[in-house]
Amino acid sequence: MLRACDVLGRAQLPILYGPVRHGPGHNVAAYHRNPDDQIIELYYDMDLMLDEELGHFEPRPWHRDRPQKPKVWDPNLPRDYWGLPPTDEFRRTPAPVPT
Repeated sequence: MLRACDVLGRAQLPILYGPVRHGPGHNVAAYHRNPDDQIIELYYDMDLMLDEELGHFEPRPWHRDRPQKPKVWDPNLPRDYWGLPPTDEFRRTPAPVPT
């Protein structure tokens, strides 16, 4: 992630959101727009389902005080555990594609 963010900085492509840790997959992510105005997500450290026959996995706790358990994610709760909020540029609608 560090090297990817360095490459973005040298290319003058600002990080629009992140680094942030998402709750559902426990992954670390950062977002930027590519030259075609599309949002690109860079991420690492996603949870893995090691035994698909079980239909679930036992998540690894990454906070001792808040161990993760399989659950349905409440859309009213924040999905990120830490990191900066998204910028206005991240939230904007992409420019229309000429036809």
